[in-house]
Formats: sequence, structure tokens, C-alpha cells
Amino acid sequence: MNIDCGKRSPFTIGVLIVFTYMNFPPQLQQKIEKWASSQGISTEQFILQAITEKIDTLSQ
Repeated sequence: MNIDCGKRSPFTIGVLIVFTYMNFPPQLQQKIEKWASSQGISTEQFILQAITEKIDTLSQ
């Protein structure tokens, strides 16, 4: 696998790797891509936001 790291943070690169290797069910992957697209963000950004929101919720 060759991931273009560009100027991405190590955390973002980690999310890319997880997204690639987690083998999300196709239906879930489609939903992630749909929601990310509807918000005008990448799937990586969507996953980062979802994780951040979940951690914030659990931390309260």
C-alpha cells in the first residue's frame, strides 16, 4: 500500500491506514463517503470529526 502522506499529520495518516485496513462493510463505507461528500470534506476528515465528537461526548 502506498499512502500519499503529503503534509498530513501522523494522526491523519493513522486514520488513513485504519480506514484502509479496517475493512468496513461496504454499506458503512458508502455511508461515510456519502456524508463526507455532502459536507464537502474528505472521508478522512469525516472519520477524524466522528472520532473527535465521540471522544468529546465520552469525556463529559
